[in-house]
Amino acid sequence: MNPQPEWPLPHDAIPSGEGRGKRLWPARPLRIAVADDEPDMREYLERILPRLGHQVVASARTGVELLSAYHREHPDLIITDIRMPELSGDAAVQQIRQTQMVPVILISAYARGASENETTLELCSRLRKPVGRSELEAAIKSLADEVADGLMPTALDGEEADHD
Repeated sequence: MNPQPEWPLPHDAIPSGEGRGKRLWPARPLRIAVADDEPDMREYLERILPRLGHQVVASARTGVELLSAYHREHPDLIITDIRMPELSGDAAVQQIRQTQMVPVILISAYARGASENETTLELCSRLRKPVGRSELEAAIKSLADEVADGLMPTALDGEEADHD
């Protein structure tokens, strides 16, 4: 029996025709960075994600803090508010994705397109506040399924990601 590969998977991790279409839940807890300028939302994510079986490796109040946390921790997934001081969450994600493709969940109290920087991103789910446990869990699973289907390279430059 073949062991389940870890998530995130490189785009060529599942050979064509072998296993495509199978829904592979992550073989290990995801390492997640969260960012929101509202303390209540950060605390909620810090409480709920471990209950869903994942690890919060970084918590940021601004897009600038998110960039720093990402480069320090190299999380598997980013969950970020769109509108934050100093640098918006989607602008921070765009900067990160210049070198590394990482799945993202964008959360906002505003309708889609409320940020002047917001663009259509691959491997991205969007949730409106207030975010419930079931919709957060579904968004994480949906992104995991997309990665398992081979829709995403681990790094944009073709090199393996450095996860310590």
